[in-house]
Amino acid sequence: MKIERVERSRTLLHQGFLKVLEFVSSLKVTRGDEEHDFDVVREVCIVGGSVAGILVDVANKRVLVIRQYREPVTQYMDYGRPGIIDEAVAGMVDENEDGDAAFIREMKEETGVVLHEHDIKDSFRYFPSPGYSSECTEVFLAETSSNTVIPEVLSGGLPLEGEIIEPLWLTFAEIRDLWRSNELRDGKLLLALWEAGVLTKERSQ
Repeated sequence: MKIERVERSRTLLHQGFLKVLEFVSSLKVTRGDEEHDFDVVREVCIVGGSVAGILVDVANKRVLVIRQYREPVTQYMDYGRPGIIDEAVAGMVDENEDGDAAFIREMKEETGVVLHEHDIKDSFRYFPSPGYSSECTEVFLAETSSNTVIPEVLSGGLPLEGEIIEPLWLTFAEIRDLWRSNELRDGKLLLALWEAGVLTKERSQ
């Protein structure tokens, strides 16, 4: 399939924490020998780059995650923790900041753990919600090393930003139990755990 796009207009609908634009575009879509013209109207949240990730302690078979209150999650109360969800460490990339630096900063802000660049083993990018948002998230996989600074008492979150966060270590076994019971619902956390090999194809394993 081939698509040629000509943007006809864009209109600002909302400017707050989220910026919402309405795009009107003309598309010429080619499928095989057939061509079709479409006029498409879409409302799009314009979001900057973001990062997310986990810290894996391979020796002790555990993963550092955050347990956080999220207002939208209060709409789904079917597993006993209204508004609370286990997530990967995450946040937005600041201006003139690269992804690695943003992830290291967010890890310190949300858990108190100080990472170094060599602790990061891999990363990949994905679009969390391409149907309505421009956000592209880079997901990082980090592993503990002798230089990783892990405080005895984990703490994190920025009260001035209304963050209610509890950092915690979950063992591989605990993570798999949560997955089997359908209590892991943060997409970026699931992707990171899968990429790190903590989750397997079969839930029974």
